Amino acid sequence: MAAAVAAYALAGAVGRMLGYGFWNSILYVAQPIMGGGMGAGAIPMSKIYASAGKQTAEFYLSTLVAAVVVGNILAILGAAVLAQIGRVWPRLTGNGRLVDVKENGQDVSDRVKDTEMKVTPEVVGMILTYVGVFLVLGNVAGRLIPVKIHPYAWMIIFCCLAKAFNFFPSYFTQAVRAYLPKFLALALPPIMLGVGMFYTDINVFFKSITDPVFLLICLATLVGAIIGAGLFGRLFKFYFVESAITAGLCMANMGGSGDIAILSAAKRMELLPFAQISSRLGGAIILIIAGAMVGLLR
Repeated sequence: MAAAVAAYALAGAVGRMLGYGFWNSILYVAQPIMGGGMGAGAIPMSKIYASAGKQTAEFYLSTLVAAVVVGNILAILGAAVLAQIGRVWPRLTGNGRLVDVKENGQDVSDRVKDTEMKVTPEVVGMILTYVGVFLVLGNVAGRLIPVKIHPYAWMIIFCCLAKAFNFFPSYFTQAVRAYLPKFLALALPPIMLGVGMFYTDINVFFKSITDPVFLLICLATLVGAIIGAGLFGRLFKFYFVESAITAGLCMANMGGSGDIAILSAAKRMELLPFAQISSRLGGAIILIIAGAMVGLLR
């Protein structure tokens, strides 16, 4: 949340100075960038905005998609820059370790070791069953609970609670980690194609990405996310570089595929589990905030 607050504040301030507007900069640039990607961020966010009754979801989505795409590119570049900063100032990085903790003068590594697992039809069936259950729970909660929260956000909240209370067996967690990269490689291209062909106004999209003011606000959002996550992480003995990457940049990308691209650019793939938490839980929180802010739309 520190990353989101700093990103909102810096983007709003830059947008106001450049004539884009404080709240417009947050609603149309910072919020979609920090919202967890496309399917989990921009698309449900456009529907939330449309619920205000001022424009259609397709109208909002064109601008939101532009912010997500530009933000993802800048986040990948930012990860490479942070990796270089870590090489120049070694005290700011754990070189893949998230927490700066020592016992008896020795570093305590928090690296997560990958477990080899074959993705069999049974594994895929188990994963899809869990996904279906939580998808139903999210939609039921969205209809029955009188709080303006998108069903996708409810689904992620329930998943996080289930994980916190050890509802998932360890075998399932390992299966998901093995399955996720393969699923993203197959699912992301058709999702992007569908969004581009049927839900994006190309004129609005290109007008946004060719607007230097829009690009500067996107850059301000990423800088705010880096500063907010990095400095706040230091309060809890997190390394600045790793904290800025996982809690900042991995919240400001295109979700799972963006996490992989950012960690690859930073050469810190061992941080993927932490990046996924940032993308999914952070995205759900941003959708909740978006629902609370629809009254500010013009």
